[in-house]
Amino acid sequence: MLKLAEGYTPRWIILSIDIAIVFIALVMSYLLRFDFSIPASEIVTFKVVIPVVIGVRAISFLVARIPWAIVRYMSQRDAMRILLTIIAGTVFFYAFNQITYRFVNGVYYIPHSIILIEFLSTTFGLISSRLIYKALWTEIRNPSSEKKNVIIYGAGESGLITKRTLDRDAGSNFRVTAFIDDDETKQGKKLEGTTIYPTSKLASLLEKRDVEQVIISIQNFNRCANRKLLISVYRTIPKC
Repeated sequence: MLKLAEGYTPRWIILSIDIAIVFIALVMSYLLRFDFSIPASEIVTFKVVIPVVIGVRAISFLVARIPWAIVRYMSQRDAMRILLTIIAGTVFFYAFNQITYRFVNGVYYIPHSIILIEFLSTTFGLISSRLIYKALWTEIRNPSSEKKNVIIYGAGESGLITKRTLDRDAGSNFRVTAFIDDDETKQGKKLEGTTIYPTSKLASLLEKRDVEQVIISIQNFNRCANRKLLISVYRTIPKC
């Protein structure tokens, strides 16, 4: 069981928030589908629709162990698991519709357009709420105003791993402000929101962005083979 004293949000709180997001997404789906004027015939089916949607979502979240994930460390894998869990619930809603239509009373309890809108709204709500919480927690724990600007030399796999490590480490006091790479096919592009510049721009970036460090992150880096690079970086960094 996660402990609040250790700074982790209890699972029941996370599950409650997720269920609240599902309920809001369902209501918004009906409002958008019927242009904020829900017909009486649809309101009558709420006594079936709401328990089914909330129940299926809650059970699927528990089965997939969604509340067990630590929100502040949410990763792409966590987001994908949330997406797949929501897709599974949406498939169930479609199957539920077909069963009630063919074998019960010839009525689609949940309009197919509502199923689609609810799927999109729930996915957006669950993932965006976690990203917002993660950003707020990181900012409170380590304010951006106190971070030092750094440049990563190397926009390959090693450079990307370095950036992700600095971004995810709440105790890190560094903010990656630019990538430097000699590969012309990468220059001018962005890597996770950070621009890749040619080596010729290194001196101006150090001056304009108040950069404190240059992190050389090149896979299979050889100090002898890259001696010119080391000398260039050393000469460019301002001396104390």
